Amino acid sequence: MEPTATPGQLCALYLKKQGIALLFRFLAFARAPEPFCRLHGMETGDIEILARAPVPVSAEALRKHPTLKSLPAIRRSFQRRSFRLDEPYLAALSELLGWVP
Repeated sequence: MEPTATPGQLCALYLKKQGIALLFRFLAFARAPEPFCRLHGMETGDIEILARAPVPVSAEALRKHPTLKSLPAIRRSFQRRSFRLDEPYLAALSELLGWVP
């Protein structure tokens, strides 16, 4: 998770060379963070899985989407694997995944 994450935030997980595969709610930072995450400026957290993509939504599909093309994670080239989803990105991605919040 991003170190600035707050409990209750809705987030997505990006799998390298595949796409967005998971929507989740961030619950809390883990008491014992993973050293790998810390090494890369990330934190380990507890999550609640909300939706799994049957087929990950590719970076190409995100770049072509009228709303998602401006998603901050795209502008960062998905440097972090998980990122928070604010409106209007949450609604647009939920629609692509067929998930109704």
